[in-house]
Amino acid sequence: MARGNWMRWLLAACMALLLAACGGSGDSDDTPSGQAKTTLMVYLVASDLTDETADYLSDMEEARASKDVNVLIQIGGGDQAGEVPDIDMQKTRRYRLVPDPDDKGATWTFEALPESQQPPNVAMNAPDTLRDFLQWGARQYPADRYAVVLSDHGGGPLGGFGVDHALGGGETMSLAGMRTAFQQSGVKVDVLGFDACLMATVEVASHLGPYANYLVASEDVTFGWRWTGILDELADKPAASGAELGITMVRHTIGNADEVAEGFMAYSVVDLRRLDGVVSEVERIAGTLENALRTDGLAAWWQMATARREAQDFQSNIFSRDGETVDLQSWVHELAQRQLISATQVAAFDAAYKAAVVYVDGRDDDVTGLSILFPQYSLPYPWFIDVYAERVDGFSPPYLRMVQAYSAFAQG
Repeated sequence: MARGNWMRWLLAACMALLLAACGGSGDSDDTPSGQAKTTLMVYLVASDLTDETADYLSDMEEARASKDVNVLIQIGGGDQAGEVPDIDMQKTRRYRLVPDPDDKGATWTFEALPESQQPPNVAMNAPDTLRDFLQWGARQYPADRYAVVLSDHGGGPLGGFGVDHALGGGETMSLAGMRTAFQQSGVKVDVLGFDACLMATVEVASHLGPYANYLVASEDVTFGWRWTGILDELADKPAASGAELGITMVRHTIGNADEVAEGFMAYSVVDLRRLDGVVSEVERIAGTLENALRTDGLAAWWQMATARREAQDFQSNIFSRDGETVDLQSWVHELAQRQLISATQVAAFDAAYKAAVVYVDGRDDDVTGLSILFPQYSLPYPWFIDVYAERVDGFSPPYLRMVQAYSAFAQG
């Protein structure tokens, strides 16, 4: 081979390798170039909310596009296909937002991911499905930080999250299932949001705390996030802190809700890195209450029941078995008013709670950011506490022992 031909061959080979490494072969949609500041992953179980899901997608498309933000969506689990063109909500599929060429790239539009990035058609309430979504998003769309939003029905520590009607038999994903998904994914999340009812609980936060820095959720029911404002502000501040992003999510959702919805929603932003301090104080209080039941019997039980009745609670009624959650700080203060716990214990609890709960918005009554299950209407049913113990497996043995003692006293 002549030297000139050899040099041309070598140059061509190097260029081919360079193009292949950069995705320059024409199939570059498998992996985006560059690294964004934030990758937002929305896990959207359509359930029996296909109309609402369509509204969420429309909200997203109206937001300002940003090269510094990746927005990834996985949709599935619907009880019907829905009315959104090219999206069948009964099939588990992945999409991303890309700048809309019809709007000169100013706003977003939806793009289905290539088949190489699509999951099998599997149930959205399966932990493996959530795990794979998290791993795929972080691998294919790396960023300085990750935010994850789980959107559908929620039922707190008992009811879990995500009712898959298409492939999941109408069941939800348990707290243990969510914990497994995040643990196995290996993805550390800056902000974890629940666009789902009753998920701002100590039990949820405790299960998922090791895998996220901030939790955004509502103690009460919720009526859906307002995505246009959230994504607009994320475009303006793609490198905002986790606390700032969490507050953005709450502020736009509450600020754009109608009067009825705002009267129910009780959103908070919780620093999960400070949750252990709250749990430790709750465990000390639980020990005091258990001891009071042992020494003072009916008198102590009656005061505990009165404190439970007077504290702010959420969806606790004779018809619901997923509720029975009570605002944690409200309940602790009611216990103190009845001299069941000391002023020193209350002060220590309040300090830990203030450090963990970053922001609260929504209902203007006695809601403070986190709730916890404590039985009221379910007391006549011995199986209820057994189910609770199973669903929150691994959460605070001292607190669980106190709840079991309280319920056993009532049944005896």
